[in-house]
Amino acid sequence: MWMKRPVSRACSVNANKHTNAIRPGIQGIPLLVISLSFASTLAVAQDFMPVRTLGQIGITENNQRVGDAVQAVCGQFVAENPDPAAANFAEQSALFDACGEMVHTANRIANSGGPEGRDLGIGVVELNAALQNAAGEESSAVSSLATETASSQTTVVNNRMATLISSSSTLKISSASILGQSAIVVADKDLQYPLSSGGAASADDGLRSTFGVYANVAGAFTNRSSTNDEDGFTADGSGFVVGADYFITDSFLLGAAFGFSASTLDFRVSDFVAGGSMDSEQTSVTGYGMWFSGNKYVNAVVGVGQGSADLERRILIQATDEAIALGNDGLNDTVDASTDTVETRLSLGAGMESNTGWLTLAAFGRISYLDLTVDGYDEAGSALALRVDEQDVESVTSSLGFRLVGAYSNQAAVILPQFSFEWVREYSDDERQIVSAYVNDPRQNSLVVVTDEPDRNYFIAGIGASAVFRNGIQAFVDVKSLLDLDSTHQTAVTLGGRYEF
Repeated sequence: MWMKRPVSRACSVNANKHTNAIRPGIQGIPLLVISLSFASTLAVAQDFMPVRTLGQIGITENNQRVGDAVQAVCGQFVAENPDPAAANFAEQSALFDACGEMVHTANRIANSGGPEGRDLGIGVVELNAALQNAAGEESSAVSSLATETASSQTTVVNNRMATLISSSSTLKISSASILGQSAIVVADKDLQYPLSSGGAASADDGLRSTFGVYANVAGAFTNRSSTNDEDGFTADGSGFVVGADYFITDSFLLGAAFGFSASTLDFRVSDFVAGGSMDSEQTSVTGYGMWFSGNKYVNAVVGVGQGSADLERRILIQATDEAIALGNDGLNDTVDASTDTVETRLSLGAGMESNTGWLTLAAFGRISYLDLTVDGYDEAGSALALRVDEQDVESVTSSLGFRLVGAYSNQAAVILPQFSFEWVREYSDDERQIVSAYVNDPRQNSLVVVTDEPDRNYFIAGIGASAVFRNGIQAFVDVKSLLDLDSTHQTAVTLGGRYEF
């Protein structure tokens, strides 16, 4: 029953109701840019300045903005029809037709007195769904997923340094029992400590190697609920990180890591979202350093990364059987697009550990910075295909938390169960404007979609365990969950191994 129209049909708006004011957008950016530069049709253009019939139908602010912009496109096409000489004449005509159907439907619903000949016969809910599909707010998911992936790379490196710090206390001295050194049982605990002149192992005891390599594999599962401003989705990601580090001195370490991740995202289908998907990949290189003295330390992380994303989204504009019989058939299209991302990460942290024999308490703090750019891109595959502008994301966060590490040793391995908890606060990232225009709109009227404001405060809780075996190989598992986010639930599982020379 669905058909795609290759030719133009008349689209008009109510010429008796117009305004000369341009409605301002968020932060002063105009939502509608009405061009009056056509000298031969200036009077006509003024007569067809669009009313807000379609925008006023919008249930959400984003739908209202899109409705205003769609009506502007329609009104300008009335003032100056698609150019038959244009290379994309058929596409312009199809855009003209699609916009006109939505405007005429709104005229009938609002009883505005405007033309209704292209009426789709649908109600307010279905028309708002059409506006949602026409907006392209799915593009916000590109930056969301890239931001999460970039943060996970820093987390892996911070976890590595946390393990190294522990190796100067719990892990280092408990490893002695499986390395064949003299040991005693302390306080009737199974944890064994080596005998040394200072009562604790020193850097010269040979328990800590100067060079280590490690590899991690991870999977992340994200579930985001739909909001007024952003579509919901589910995402599954997996990846790996390989790295190496070296103790330049007894108190100073340098390291580097390479990471790769791939994710698949599916938009949640609802009454307002027709569906779609996104596949993305990201690679990163991270360098880090750590200085410590006794049980105190400071560290720094810097990373860069590149990524790519392939998007697919459905545009569904419904029509009743009666409207279809009259040739008002809406749209049922799938659009495709590809884009690239670039990110830079910085992190500075500090902490200290307190060892009670079989339990270590580590407190830490961290300041992190992320700059992410999503390249602009053009969609293809529909009259309502969008040209999306470049997106920039800047995030500054602080983290405060603690880690508890227990220890149990026997002749086979040292087992280290652990629990971590941290509070994260966002200072910089805010709601963003995603600006786009219809690819086939010759006047490139702006559509502005405003994203959700990020959560200012949230928490990360983790549990895990690691084991150090007789041959120096270490293995671990770590599970972390994001807590107290308004719309997002995420759990990440990391498995890894380390070997020190």
